[in-house]
Amino acid sequence: MMHGARGVDPATADEQSALRRVARLVAGGAAPPAVFDAVAREACGLLGGHFTALLRYEPDGTAVITAMHGSRAVGHVIHIGLRLSTDGDGVVPRVRRSARAARLDSYDGVPGGNATTAMSLGLLGGVGAPIITDGRVWGVITVLSAAQPLPPLAETRLGLFAELVATAIAHAQVRTKLQGLADEQAALRRVAELVARTVSPHDVFGAVATEASSLLDGQPTTLTRFEGDYELLVEAAPDGPAPVGTRITFQPGTLPDRARRGGRVARVDDYTLERDARLAAEFGLAAVVSAPITVGGQVWGMLTATSDTRPLPAGAEHRLEQFAQLVAAALANSQARAELHALADQQTALRHVAELAAREAPPDQVLAAVAEQASRLAGVEYTTLWRYEPDGSAEIVAVDGAPDGVVVGARELGTGDGATQRVWRTAQPARLDNLARASGRWPQIVPGSGYATSAAVPILIQDTLWGVLVVVGRRQPFPRTIEEHLRNFADLVGAAISAAQARRRLQVLADEQAALRRVAELVARGAALDEVFSAVATEASVLLGGLAAALLRYDPHPQDVAVVVAVRNSPAPLGLRVPLDVGTGIGDVFRTGEPARLDTFEGTPLAEVARTLGVVAGVAVPITLEGRIWGTLTTSSSGPPIPVGIEDRLTQFAELAAAAIANAENKAKLTASRARVVATADETRRRLQRDVHDGAQQRLVHAIIALKLARDAIAAGGTAAALVDEALRNAEHASRELRDVVRGILPASLTRGGLRSGVESLVADLPLPVDVRIIVPRLPADTETTAYFVVAEALTNVVKHARATRATVEVTLQAELLAIEVRDDGIGGADPDRGTGLTGLLDRVDAAEGSFTVTSPAGQGTTLHAALPLHRSAPT
Repeated sequence: MMHGARGVDPATADEQSALRRVARLVAGGAAPPAVFDAVAREACGLLGGHFTALLRYEPDGTAVITAMHGSRAVGHVIHIGLRLSTDGDGVVPRVRRSARAARLDSYDGVPGGNATTAMSLGLLGGVGAPIITDGRVWGVITVLSAAQPLPPLAETRLGLFAELVATAIAHAQVRTKLQGLADEQAALRRVAELVARTVSPHDVFGAVATEASSLLDGQPTTLTRFEGDYELLVEAAPDGPAPVGTRITFQPGTLPDRARRGGRVARVDDYTLERDARLAAEFGLAAVVSAPITVGGQVWGMLTATSDTRPLPAGAEHRLEQFAQLVAAALANSQARAELHALADQQTALRHVAELAAREAPPDQVLAAVAEQASRLAGVEYTTLWRYEPDGSAEIVAVDGAPDGVVVGARELGTGDGATQRVWRTAQPARLDNLARASGRWPQIVPGSGYATSAAVPILIQDTLWGVLVVVGRRQPFPRTIEEHLRNFADLVGAAISAAQARRRLQVLADEQAALRRVAELVARGAALDEVFSAVATEASVLLGGLAAALLRYDPHPQDVAVVVAVRNSPAPLGLRVPLDVGTGIGDVFRTGEPARLDTFEGTPLAEVARTLGVVAGVAVPITLEGRIWGTLTTSSSGPPIPVGIEDRLTQFAELAAAAIANAENKAKLTASRARVVATADETRRRLQRDVHDGAQQRLVHAIIALKLARDAIAAGGTAAALVDEALRNAEHASRELRDVVRGILPASLTRGGLRSGVESLVADLPLPVDVRIIVPRLPADTETTAYFVVAEALTNVVKHARATRATVEVTLQAELLAIEVRDDGIGGADPDRGTGLTGLLDRVDAAEGSFTVTSPAGQGTTLHAALPLHRSAPT
């Protein structure tokens, strides 16, 4: 029905209204999904409420429903997001193939799954109009009817709506490009702000990779640095195919090589066709675009976007290249500032250590400062300083920020392939970029605490390898300059340690001398031997910084134990008897005369004793007196390992203490000897008094009485013969007894005939046979006298104690010595230290500056050997 000249067809008015509503959405910058929904709604309304849908063609040949209205006609079978095939001869396939509007009034006989589905839903036919953007078919708007064919103008009307959709998509693409440019500038600005705030290069790398990834719709972006000729090191990779720290090797002529040598962006849309296609399989690469990062005229690295499904969009090269240029500038600035800061930090750290050394700080404090400053310089959480032993093993002497269990005093063997072993073998810096691949105990422990990489430099003292400085990191490998920085630092460290050690040695020497002087003063004051022993243990503990100290004396009877005679800060009780078995440390010192260390008592004969005392390790050094091992000075630990070098310090003090102990023992022996000499002299005088009083004196008294009675008898005129005879007999007996007494003091046969005559006179009155073999000339009187009494007292002991049937006396000259040997076949077991008569012999020989030994195994007789020096002239 017509309305007049100025009238408007209602259908046309409705169409214009619908188009205006959609046009206002497009002009207002509505998002494409909102435009799609409005178009579907308005077209559905204009065309009688039939099912209307917008579909987007995909590269894989399918079409995806992006908006739809009038869905009651199709139920729940068709929905937004449904992916339809474009095979067959339906409306959607026709529009894609022809890029023109298409009509289908009946699905009868139409091939394809879409036509079959439409018929099953009761749809009769439909029309479709293409949506053209940038000269290509972007999608289709289609209306399907279930009742009757659509009107002839349906295609035209749909075409108008399709143009609005194309305009909305074009506007959205423009806005997307503008937004992309704004995002790119914002991303570059954020990175530039990071650089301006002087954050670390690694933080800049991470921000670069993250921002670049966001500009490429989340495609993984990796920042890598070239190392060597054909190696890349991943510096940053948020959600990238290779984690930070990965080293990637590539072949000549491949994408990284082209980007590096050409200095231009490189693209690969199918990485499986590259010469190093193995990387495609290893990292899941389908397509790659790389932009070189040039710093200082050299290609420093690459900024690479990757895809695991399809080629990267056109324009990725331009974005990465523009972004990489700004990154390069940021890197150059950051590196310059980092180098300046590193130089300033290095000088500050060196100055701090140098000031400590100049103030003569203790070595431990200097070493701790070294570890702390090295951690700060390298920007790591964990630094250790190791000191080497001659066998290549090492001990931690300082630590900063280490994980649990890594403490001062911990040790590392010389085997393995860790940083400490590499430096030991080469005396050159070493680095490990993957600790998990290194052999050795510590490289295996450290990764378990989250650490991944390390760098080490040698510490030299007077051109000799002293130790190693090791820094350990959690993340990517250290820069190549780390060794140079640490080596410069280690040079000053070596000088500081050398100076500190020199002062320490002087102080140790002074302390040792002071300790020895205090012990010597005790000896000079005549302190008891036990007090001297206690002073030695106390001073040793003080010299070792309060460590446990114990003094043990080897007990020669029997010769299988050492007795604790003094302790300080030690759990060992006084009097503890320690067996001298192999593997006990103390027993090893007794057999070898060398220091011994036991880092564990487990599996040794002392394991049970050590557990009882709570001791886990020990060091023992010998104390040598007059060429014999007298005992041992020991230290022990109930917890941390005993520091390396304790053996040397203990040995030095033991050598000094040995002289004091020898003086104290000799003084004690001299005092005891003097006491025995005085006691012997007193006893001799008492015996002489008793012998004269009870013998000759009584005889002389009786003789005098008898003579007085005889005188009285003669005066009275009586006979006196019997009384005179009695007096004569008593006088004769007294004379014989006095002669025996005199002979016991010094026999006349010795004085007149020499040693052989004196000994033969001596053995003539003994109750057992004695073989005498004395082949010597006349000797100095004091030597003959000493030798005579050695033989006399030895034979007296044989008669009294040996239960012998026979004895032998041999005296010979051996160079400048008079050798005396007395043997018997008695029961043996004689011991001068157990209060037998041999003690007097020892005193007599010592007084003559001779030597005296007794061999007396039980049941096998006794052999006594004395050697007297012939340093006096013979009698004239």
